[in-house]
Amino acid sequence: MSRIIKAAREELAALEIQLAPKLDYMAQLRALIDAHEALPKTPGRTRPAKRPVRRSGKVVAQTETASVEALKAAGHPLRLGDLVKAVRARGVPIGGKNPVATLRARLEHSDVFQTDRRRGVWLRDTDWPAEDANGESGSRSSGD
Repeated sequence: MSRIIKAAREELAALEIQLAPKLDYMAQLRALIDAHEALPKTPGRTRPAKRPVRRSGKVVAQTETASVEALKAAGHPLRLGDLVKAVRARGVPIGGKNPVATLRARLEHSDVFQTDRRRGVWLRDTDWPAEDANGESGSRSSGD
């Protein structure tokens, strides 16, 4: 039996030699964690929130009014590029990196307009003009 005990003691000594550095490392990690938890709590640095860009209702209303006037003056649906030109001609700035996309977004959020990719923009309370044999609506010329 003493041979078994001697072998057990030797194996225990070998394990203690292997584990000693890890036990020391674990003690250091515990000390680091405890020191961190003892620090006074301060709120972390955060980036200031970006202020959302808000368009005044006045700008949107001016765009809407100028768009209605342009569509009524034309008497037929207009493509967005043509509508941008007509709105700008009335002295209303569109803004944005892509004025066509800006106008599209403003009109899509409005209850006044209806849009169709093929036919363009038209007034919601007015029926779409009849299309001719070429697929053109109303008195629209082929240059539009």
